[in-house]
Amino acid sequence: SLTVFTETYPEFQVVFTGHSLGGATAKLGAFFAAKELSLSPLILAFAPPMIGDEGFRRLFNEQFFDQLPESASASSRAWSFVHDRDPILYFNQPLWESKEFCATGREV
Repeated sequence: SLTVFTETYPEFQVVFTGHSLGGATAKLGAFFAAKELSLSPLILAFAPPMIGDEGFRRLFNEQFFDQLPESASASSRAWSFVHDRDPILYFNQPLWESKEFCATGREV
């Protein structure tokens, strides 16, 4: 299990990564690991869809930023790499907005 791994190799950094749906899964898995297992994982998500509303974004960002994310000096352990012309993200934007979903982590 992840807990056994981190106890056996405490010097290793746990990284959750994925693309598209896998990026969303990485974010959810890392959020669970942070909240339930008290780990401090890094997230590298590539073109992830939005996965929650403003309340979820607040909880998520509390786990993965060292201060308010709006601060220019805020350090993040959750990175989303997106492209503004990605057709999947572009065409699903109206759906996510209608559900009031928000971006989580630091978008690059």
